[in-house]
Amino acid sequence: WAPRGSPEHVANIVAQLRASPAVPAVLLGNHGLLAFAADSVATARLVIILEEAAQMTLAARRLGGEQPFPPGALEAERAHMARFGSGCGRDTRKSQP
Repeated sequence: WAPRGSPEHVANIVAQLRASPAVPAVLLGNHGLLAFAADSVATARLVIILEEAAQMTLAARRLGGEQPFPPGALEAERAHMARFGSGCGRDTRKSQP
């Protein structure tokens, strides 16, 4: 943690993005979400998806807790979505030089 907008804060965000360059969002403790995509519409979609996932996680916890997917499920879902032209699961951020 560091004060919002401080050099430490920015350095922490940059470090996370460098550690996981394909991850299109960073959740900042005591602050909120930073999301990145190719354009504003794609970014808005990503934010909505993440918000819905957070709401579902909280609802699952009220029902006894979220359950992990079995091994390979994420890859199978991404392959399934790719067959139908979905952009979900791909890095949608613009390439950085």
